[in-house]
Amino acid sequence: MKLDEFFQGSTKQSRYWLAREAWKQHLKVDETELRAFCERLALTSVSESLDDFRLRMNEALHSYGLKPSEPGTSSTSYDQLPYDWLAQGRNEFDAKSFRQACWDEKLFADQAPPPAKVFGVKSFEHGFDRLEARCDEVLNLLPEFSDRYMRPEFTWEKDLLPKLNAFIRSAGQKEQRLRLAMDTHLTLAFAAGTVLDTKSGKIVELEQRTRGGAAIWAADDVPVDPTWPSWTFSEFDLETGGAEVAVAVSITRTTEQQVRADLLGKPSVGRLVVASLASGASQAAVLNGAHADQLADRLANHLKDLRSGAGTAVRPELHLFMAAPYSFAFFLGRHIKVLKPVTLYEFDFDGERGGGYVPSLTMAAGT
Repeated sequence: MKLDEFFQGSTKQSRYWLAREAWKQHLKVDETELRAFCERLALTSVSESLDDFRLRMNEALHSYGLKPSEPGTSSTSYDQLPYDWLAQGRNEFDAKSFRQACWDEKLFADQAPPPAKVFGVKSFEHGFDRLEARCDEVLNLLPEFSDRYMRPEFTWEKDLLPKLNAFIRSAGQKEQRLRLAMDTHLTLAFAAGTVLDTKSGKIVELEQRTRGGAAIWAADDVPVDPTWPSWTFSEFDLETGGAEVAVAVSITRTTEQQVRADLLGKPSVGRLVVASLASGASQAAVLNGAHADQLADRLANHLKDLRSGAGTAVRPELHLFMAAPYSFAFFLGRHIKVLKPVTLYEFDFDGERGGGYVPSLTMAAGT
């Protein structure tokens, strides 16, 4: 639900007011209690089988370190548990007592890490998975956007970046190993990584949506495998005489053609680097968090070497175009010290700004 819109209107002429009054009367709550209820409410149409539901349940259990249901069975250890707790008079839990109850029932997976505190950031809303329902703290940037587009009165540098920096720094001070869930533009995922850079000493877990469901990615989630798909780099002289470098990152889809079109009329950009995976672009190209971190590290090192070889006293600016999972953008942002100065771009998926890439955040060398 778009809460800000739903809670607009204070007279009978407002359809939102009429809807709220009906809900309040039915639920026997006041306006404040209704808003608290709506913040935890998600609406969707469901036409899934029991197996589909079981799959989604297992994804959620995995995210919190709990045992999945046994394959091939018609029931789970979780089915009867609420009734048992209710019979014991245990119908209220806080975070600590609920975690203890799960330990008592031996519900945690073997060698599962302790559940991390989850910090959420959103610049758009997922249809039926609101971050407030599963995060301890959420930075809500929806008011700065209209759908996927930033409102004209706001800027990435002056409005969004300070809020994001303050939120991520606060989270980093509270936890040595922290978990982030981000429903955001790639620019904000990259910017979050710049706060928790490679020198921060923090271990960060990321809740990554994949085709197989939700997964927890971290730089140390699995041992590095030398057979994982790695980069193929192609470099082109754009014959403009410009010193700046464009980087087209093609992980989830190919980007070169669109980036070339967007670079027309930018004579300051003289070179194009296309970074693609040897396995090809796809939604499943990045296998896990360790793979995403490895790819980010190798790309950052390649760009560092490329600019070092330019023979200029000042680093040429990078123009970064990405089609990638947000976790990769986060890990790449952790290398900001070797990437600045850099301008990031967002792809106009809805076609309202011409259908190409639109400049978003610029990070200058001295910032």
